[in-house]
Amino acid sequence: MAISRKYKWVLCAVGLLLAAGCAGPSAAALELIGVARMGISMASEAQENQHAALIGQYRGHIAALDAAFDNDAKLAEAGQIRTAAGQAVPLTARWVIEARKGYIAARDAMSRQIQASELAHRTNRDNLQAADESLETAAALILQQMRIHESIKNKVLRIRENAR
Repeated sequence: MAISRKYKWVLCAVGLLLAAGCAGPSAAALELIGVARMGISMASEAQENQHAALIGQYRGHIAALDAAFDNDAKLAEAGQIRTAAGQAVPLTARWVIEARKGYIAARDAMSRQIQASELAHRTNRDNLQAADESLETAAALILQQMRIHESIKNKVLRIRENAR
């Protein structure tokens, strides 16, 4: 079926409007997507650095707890730990067991904080990655749309040339 000259012009006009009207906004959208992806990359890097610093702090606290326990044991051995009444606390097996319980509780609390931080870090990393992948998909769709519009524009121009 042949397309009449009148409809060729209508198709040509519609095609040009579609192609011309979408190229500018699509290019701007691609630019914005690029900026957003750069922002996500920067946020991801900052989050990695913050997480590493936080884990370093937790590990430093654990090392300090270990050193404090060792120091208290040495002080008890030297008779330098005193009760509220001022009596020296001897270094006995009971003292070691009781003191160790307190230090272990503190270490366990730190370990739970590290685990919670690791979980939050993985969740944040996964969310940032998902956002970046979504933007990448959006960019691919916009590029595909731009190719389609360019193809339509070229076909309309050929129809227009053939209509002359």
